[in-house]
Amino acid sequence: MGSNQYVYSALQDDKHIWLLRLSPSSNPLDRLEGSLFEYPLSDIGAQTQLYEALSYTWGPPEKQHSIWIDDKELTVTANCHAALQKLRDCFIERILWVDAICIDQGSLGERAKQVQLMAEVYYKARQVIVWLGEATPETDEAIECIRAAAQREDTATGKDAPTPQSIISLLERPWFRRVWILQEVAAAQHVIVVCGSSEIDGYAFCLGVPTYIDTEESFSVISSVEYLMRGSIFRPKYTRTTSGSVTLSIRPLGELMDMYHAHDATDPLDKTFAMLGMSTDGSSATELTPDYSIPWGVLFRRLITFLLGPKVTVKTSNSHKVAVISGKGFVIGKVASVAPRSNKDRDFRVTMAFTGSFESAWPPRTWNIHAGVKGVQPDDIFCMLDGATSPMLIRQNGRHFAVIMITINSVQPPIDMPQNSNPRNFVLT
Repeated sequence: MGSNQYVYSALQDDKHIWLLRLSPSSNPLDRLEGSLFEYPLSDIGAQTQLYEALSYTWGPPEKQHSIWIDDKELTVTANCHAALQKLRDCFIERILWVDAICIDQGSLGERAKQVQLMAEVYYKARQVIVWLGEATPETDEAIECIRAAAQREDTATGKDAPTPQSIISLLERPWFRRVWILQEVAAAQHVIVVCGSSEIDGYAFCLGVPTYIDTEESFSVISSVEYLMRGSIFRPKYTRTTSGSVTLSIRPLGELMDMYHAHDATDPLDKTFAMLGMSTDGSSATELTPDYSIPWGVLFRRLITFLLGPKVTVKTSNSHKVAVISGKGFVIGKVASVAPRSNKDRDFRVTMAFTGSFESAWPPRTWNIHAGVKGVQPDDIFCMLDGATSPMLIRQNGRHFAVIMITINSVQPPIDMPQNSNPRNFVLT
């Protein structure tokens, strides 16, 4: 490392963070300058603080730019640099938390400790700034269309008009598919969405965007963000676990993985780590504590064992994102019908018809089930694996079964397994 490169010092406490003091400038051509200072995040109670947190995508790693920290050079991606240029004030310092700068990315140990604070960092921020990227000629039009839709009393009236290409392009930006943004907007108490020089309040964005979601793919991706961002203002405050970490307690970990595992992450480990801070049960899984030194296959195996219990056998690979799961269990029913609760809801009403020895004991039941990435279809199979605490949903796929939803916690009351019947063998992927 060159003598002019910025070198991080060690944080004094695992619950402390770095904050960026971004220096002002009225000349957009001036280089970005600032300083880092240590901040005792967990020592200041639950109240909102005066810093702002940035939610963005890093962008291509090969496009590097510089920011000068205490007259030392620190390289960041082009998208991070562009965001900071837009956020830099002409006259006063701006206090920001930006992951590429406020976490020593060269230290796997610090990264692992800091990601456990992410829910708390974004919750305590005065506001979370969503940076969608640089402006295009259509950006202003897209933001104004969304703003206008939010201002109408009945946003459904916009369904009769075709969705402007400018909005389609905006909603296809990489930010919406990044896995970490889910926790960032879910934790935020106030969100501002910024694209180039245009901005819109986060709640107004949530009101206006559903008007223009007219495809199943768009619904799956955009509604994830809209659901979490809109719901954040109604959720209880975060809870602190016995280990001292913070969780937003939105849903069980298995349901979150079903809903969001298709989102993008540069490091596949983050697909699990990003969900822990939103889960109701992830804090009990000490084997899933963030650790960037372990291989992906090991973490994947630990995750499945945590969700399905110790009696399953799990085979994984570090080079593939598919696991082979073997275990014993029972088929308890099949999906008889599927219907969305509403056009803008994340959950579905699923009616299950019991089969086999369960059919004579219970009539068909209907539950609200979270919308997973793969979707629920009639004749999908409810099964209960030996050692699992909740049913799962699978689909016949040749000689094996594909996992559609790994846990369905909403299927209550618990279904008692027959004591005298022989379980069948399952091979799942």
